[in-house]
Amino acid sequence: MSETLERATARLANLEAIEPLLNALRVLSLSSMQMTQKRLRSVENYAIRFTSIAQQLVHLSAPQQKKSVKEETDPDFQKTKPQKALLLILGSVRGICGAFNRNLANNSKEIIQRLQTPNSTLEIWAFGARLQTKLQAEQIAYTAFEPLISGSLPDEAKANQMMRTWLKEFEMGELASLDVFSYRPRKNGSGYQPEITRLLPYEKLPVETHPEAPPIPWPEPIIEGDPESILEKIERHLIAIKFYELLLETAAAENTYRYQTLEQAKDTTAELIEELTLEITMEKRHATTKQIHELVVGAGLIGPR
Repeated sequence: MSETLERATARLANLEAIEPLLNALRVLSLSSMQMTQKRLRSVENYAIRFTSIAQQLVHLSAPQQKKSVKEETDPDFQKTKPQKALLLILGSVRGICGAFNRNLANNSKEIIQRLQTPNSTLEIWAFGARLQTKLQAEQIAYTAFEPLISGSLPDEAKANQMMRTWLKEFEMGELASLDVFSYRPRKNGSGYQPEITRLLPYEKLPVETHPEAPPIPWPEPIIEGDPESILEKIERHLIAIKFYELLLETAAAENTYRYQTLEQAKDTTAELIEELTLEITMEKRHATTKQIHELVVGAGLIGPR
């Protein structure tokens, strides 16, 4: 066997061994992406129902902006306005997802410059080891955290606990703002792109009803308890839901990138297998032709070339 044929045969054997693994990973990524998107739609519908309830409360009362505990107890609150701002960057811990983390890191500097002000200190929390490696390459200082996404779905309990802590810090005047830099669906529906989302301070719910929410019932519902207090709790809950949605969108985007990378690898592998199969066939034909020629020459039927 010639060296060229031996090398091509070895490469073909390796590719044929890898191909089933690529197909399995591709199917797994597709399944994870679909499962995450299904959960995201469910959470979005859940948020719509809560928004509908909150808008009924808005119609029943005109809640005024309440002062935080720190504002009520500290007369110099305006002088000691919070200086801490928090930026979360949601990356991945797993690989085979192409430019997923690189795009986040490359765009982080612009986001950081936009959020930094002379009167605030910006803290950056990076979630995911692979993102952290990219941020180091960009010389961006950060605090490292384990990803909030386990497998294909976020760790809901951990995410809610973090959000409760941030809300408490915000209400106590210890946190000025909370922003999340993560992958969000493009408005035209063609994939995902890195985008900044502000969670705190949050905007009050508008009086206008959500377009997908059911109409406000008539007669107006009887609310037991303080509508303003109930509305405030619902708004906090909606912020936690929004953070969970961002985590789900990140998981969906990561699996989409991984699926696309594996799909390209599958196509490339199939092309290489086809090329190597053709090359091996041609080499075998050439070797067979050479052997026949040598036999004919040895039999004296023709002269040597």
